[in-house]
Amino acid sequence: MIYRRSTRPGRRLQAAHSGLVALAAAWALAAAPAPVQTTGAQSPLTFTDAVTRALAHSTEHKRAALAMHQAQLDRQIVSYGNDLTATTAASWSAHRPDGGTSISSSKDQSYGITLSKPLYDFGRQSASEAQADSQVRIQSLTTAQVDDTLYWQVAHSYAEVLGAARAADVAERQVEVAEAKLKEFKRTYGQGLQSKSAVVSAEIDAGRAHIAAQTTADALLQTKLDLALLVEDNTAAAHSLADTMVLPPTGLAAPTPEKARKILEGWTEHLQPTPATQILEEQKAALAYERDAVAAAKRPVISGQLSFTESGAWDDLKPLGIAGLGISWDIPWNGQSNDQYEKIGLKAQDIVLATRADEKTRGVAEAAAKRRLQAAASEYRLDNAQLVLLKRQEKLVLESYRLGNATALEVSTAESDVLSLELDKIRLANSLDTALIDIAQARGNKNITALLP
Repeated sequence: MIYRRSTRPGRRLQAAHSGLVALAAAWALAAAPAPVQTTGAQSPLTFTDAVTRALAHSTEHKRAALAMHQAQLDRQIVSYGNDLTATTAASWSAHRPDGGTSISSSKDQSYGITLSKPLYDFGRQSASEAQADSQVRIQSLTTAQVDDTLYWQVAHSYAEVLGAARAADVAERQVEVAEAKLKEFKRTYGQGLQSKSAVVSAEIDAGRAHIAAQTTADALLQTKLDLALLVEDNTAAAHSLADTMVLPPTGLAAPTPEKARKILEGWTEHLQPTPATQILEEQKAALAYERDAVAAAKRPVISGQLSFTESGAWDDLKPLGIAGLGISWDIPWNGQSNDQYEKIGLKAQDIVLATRADEKTRGVAEAAAKRRLQAAASEYRLDNAQLVLLKRQEKLVLESYRLGNATALEVSTAESDVLSLELDKIRLANSLDTALIDIAQARGNKNITALLP
């Protein structure tokens, strides 16, 4: 089609002005954050809900709970060490007389029972119970460590879902603006007020917007599925949750450097104890109990004993009762105790090294997260300043287009630049979230409700 310039300037300006109003209205509508759809059937999944459901369905959590129960049973078994014990014995024999060929009627037998109760063990039992108590505490902390690991996995996954949702929201706004522009260009083209190349350009922009929206929507669904796999206990339920997951409305509010700074200032800068560090501390204490147990094993055990037996010929059993004290003493040979003490010393050195390594790892992780936070904040501020200029430029281009001094392609380019920078700001905002979560994890601080709704 041949481009026809209108011979009535007033009509052309009026049509262009109506197009400008339509584009501006579309942009104003699209610029507002999209409302989060909530239904009565599906309530928003908060971060706290996600953690609770993840712990309820976690196989690792269930296994840790079973191991904790086993440790408690082991402790109960140790407590029986000084209980009363009963030992029974019985024997029977028959023999032939000298030179006989048949079994003699002379038969011997004996029956007996012995009751024994440790009276004083010089600290053996208490050392064993202290060791068992320590193992229960270590297993309890191990369970907490499993839960702590899952907590931070859910935190990172939830933050990724929020970031993907924000990006998808911007991409949908890009589609709305591109479709509104295409519709307007087709209308003015039909009136002979727009070139075919402008319409084609608008169609290309709309196609790109749809592709970008589909890409971000796919990414959002994937992040939801990743989170759902942590939250649910089977893949079918996870897919169902991913398809129907609704996020809290406050979750789409992107963080800013100022908000990140306030959150960071509200946290303590010191590394707080984590289940991993507490396990090391408890293992260190357990070595003292182990040393006590080695020392106690070299001491005697005094027991009270009462036995009753019957023995003799089949038809002539004679009873016998004995009451007294017994002493048992395991005397180590060949330096066995010294080797055990040396082994305990090596364990202590290993715990010291593990503690230092943990502190270093957490310190390095915190420092790296702080650098990422600072870089994202600096880039965010630069993008924000640039966005102010681009929006001002977009306004001037739209005004020039209304006056007939700018082309549709220039309007398209101005709008695209603004929306692209908006999307980049979302990416940087997500980086702020991720860096703050990493800092909180390194410090052992779970006060992240200000980050994740």
